[in-house]
Amino acid sequence: MIKNSPFLNLDLIHSLADDEVLSRTFIAAKKEQAATLDLLEYLTVVDTRRLYAKLEYSSLFDYLVKKLGYSEMQASDRVNATRLMRSVPAAKAQIKSGELNITVASQVQRFFNQEKNHGDRALTKEEKEEVIESCAGKSKREVEKELFSRQSEPVKVLKKESIKEVSEKYTELKFLIDDATFQKLEETKNLFGDESLEKIFTEALEALNEKLKKKKGMSSVKRDDSESSKSTFPGKESTTNGASKEPQPLNGLSIRSRFISIHAKREVFKRSKGQCEWVANESGVRCQSRYKLEIDHILAFAKNGSNDAGNLRHLCRNHNHRAAVEAGLSRWDR
Repeated sequence: MIKNSPFLNLDLIHSLADDEVLSRTFIAAKKEQAATLDLLEYLTVVDTRRLYAKLEYSSLFDYLVKKLGYSEMQASDRVNATRLMRSVPAAKAQIKSGELNITVASQVQRFFNQEKNHGDRALTKEEKEEVIESCAGKSKREVEKELFSRQSEPVKVLKKESIKEVSEKYTELKFLIDDATFQKLEETKNLFGDESLEKIFTEALEALNEKLKKKKGMSSVKRDDSESSKSTFPGKESTTNGASKEPQPLNGLSIRSRFISIHAKREVFKRSKGQCEWVANESGVRCQSRYKLEIDHILAFAKNGSNDAGNLRHLCRNHNHRAAVEAGLSRWDR
């Protein structure tokens, strides 16, 4: 008999007859499916309560990779499958039966996210159940074709853009262009000579700014951050240190603006070095996330917190939400 232990005796397994090996393999697969479903149930609670944020982890994904030891791809699939089970309970039965594996469940959840974010439509529960049913039992490639055929805005899904602050002075831009635009870019590079895309982009942006300013009847005074000049944005003035003043009261009414000056943002970035500033109470460990950081008011804006750099900090999205919950400004289910 094979002992029920974490490590099986490989010599004993190799000594089994073919039918016995196949039978035990089937049983092991069913146990693995059941264990995976159990894991997703636990992750659902961890995600709902943001329990990972009690530790030094910024997200459920971060927790799966750094605490539970999954690869990034495995973690991504389990996060998406967990979110799918939360939003569509019917998916649980499909996963339990094996008709919907973790990879396909992850694909389906990404599709729902894309429809909400790019197609500007949140699918109903019935629509989601119908999509899940159409993907049950299909291969990854078959599911890709099925879901793409259902995209309401396939072009928007393909044209993903991202803006990532990588240092105090530099920001990384990523976006896709179609063939016609690429041909224009190649033509421009040939006319320019041996110039970088950054140089072409900068010159084109400056030319566009001049054109728009003339169209709007605005003066085109060049300046850098150290110069003192009027801002081109109505309602805000530039100070000598590059910061912007709050809009002035109108008709005697006091106006509080959420506008945060570029000077304050740079001060926050200089202090945080592009890393979430949340520190776990239990361990004293700082969150390591650098993904989609948000500016958070230490004393909440809703509680008259100022927009000065000293009252601002960088937080990842999940710790920003946790801070809002702890301040009584939000709920876990939002």
